[in-house]
Amino acid sequence: MFTGVLCEREGLALKMSSLEGVDYICSYEYPFEVTGGGGKRWIQLLPHVFRMDTALSLDERADGVLVRSYDELMYVLSEGYRGEIVADSGLYTMNNAALQSLLEEGVTRAVCPPELNFRELLDRGGADRSELVLYGRSALMISANCTYKNSTSVTKYRHACLTECRPAALSSVADGRPSTPSSALHVDIHSAQSLSTFSDRSTSTKKCAGAGQERIQFYVNLTDRKRTDFPVLCDCRYCYNVIYNSVPTSLHKAMDKVLELSPASVRLDFTTEDLGSAMAVTKYYVNLIRNLESESRPGGKGTKTAVPKELEKFTYGHFKNGVE
Repeated sequence: MFTGVLCEREGLALKMSSLEGVDYICSYEYPFEVTGGGGKRWIQLLPHVFRMDTALSLDERADGVLVRSYDELMYVLSEGYRGEIVADSGLYTMNNAALQSLLEEGVTRAVCPPELNFRELLDRGGADRSELVLYGRSALMISANCTYKNSTSVTKYRHACLTECRPAALSSVADGRPSTPSSALHVDIHSAQSLSTFSDRSTSTKKCAGAGQERIQFYVNLTDRKRTDFPVLCDCRYCYNVIYNSVPTSLHKAMDKVLELSPASVRLDFTTEDLGSAMAVTKYYVNLIRNLESESRPGGKGTKTAVPKELEKFTYGHFKNGVE
């Protein structure tokens, strides 16, 4: 069972790639300092939304691509791509027939739908060609409406978003310049607090109309009537928003069931996490999997691993109860 990490933010993948126990990195940018990756694989991450004017470039250094829509799958196949093709959970494989149809199209493995519970995943079958997400915030909605641009406090950016921000991002991708942002921003649009950056590195030369900064990806918070915060990724490169769940899904207390499923690979998805949190969660899961695999062998013994603070609040998602 291989272990991979998905890094939504640029810069994180390069630092995560050196961790022991991580077999592959899924990211927009090349995650290794030296060519080859020291035996680790790179799965190139494609955007959630693929439009007619989306400029994509399949990197020859990638061992595979993660496609997030049927449009991207058809694009990759039409390009004659010969690397590994991983279908994300958005390409639903709710049953074995759906899984087999994707495999026949050329998909190497498919990510298990988060809507299925443990028993349904067992009935689905095809574990040897499946990937299960163990950790990460679930995407509740993917929208073309910009949460930041449409908030009342920043209406002056609406015109600039269309005339400056998105065209600049598209030309950046087309020219081969780094299309991913150097850092992400957390903004509470309800309290209008000042912006705080994750990183001080900068690769973008154009200002994001919404953030007013030299970067083209940032986060804002949506707060509901119960004062629960939902992180929103504003991705100006491809002009869409992703609204994430308020807490991450984590299966660290159901690992006995995960081992029973025995998927070909498992994945940890990092979206809003900083480097410290991402490393803590990754190290914990790597040790947890090793201990459980050791205990499953005759005469094997494992050691207990302390649960990091990042997993104090979590949800099982639909893994236990499924959906009606």
